[in-house]
Amino acid sequence: LNMRRRGSEPEAFRSDDEAGKLRIHERAEALLKRKDEWMSLVSQSGRERCEGQLDQILLDLGDPPDPTTHPSDVALWVAALINPIPALGVALEIRPAVLCACDADERIDAVERALDDSIARLAQRMDGG
Repeated sequence: LNMRRRGSEPEAFRSDDEAGKLRIHERAEALLKRKDEWMSLVSQSGRERCEGQLDQILLDLGDPPDPTTHPSDVALWVAALINPIPALGVALEIRPAVLCACDADERIDAVERALDDSIARLAQRMDGG
């Protein structure tokens, strides 16, 4: 699955105001930063089904989209990372929610919740919980 941008046009946002757009861009950037923490926890906890699974997923996905111009694509990209096929079994299934979302804000909401939940559960396992 290649999540590379389909076009170069900036996407539509629910909010027409600049502050709302900036908030969405910041949230998309934060998703990309959080995915690094998630990847580290997955690797440290030994949850890859085979050695190098995360590296292969990243190769398949390609570079992440630019959060300042394509925040919705960032949400789709992170969703594909945390819900790969074959599954890692470390994140809630969010593909339907992300694909059915009406806009970038809803997509980012769904991915934030799943990523936060997965990070918390992985960290708890690492702490022996």
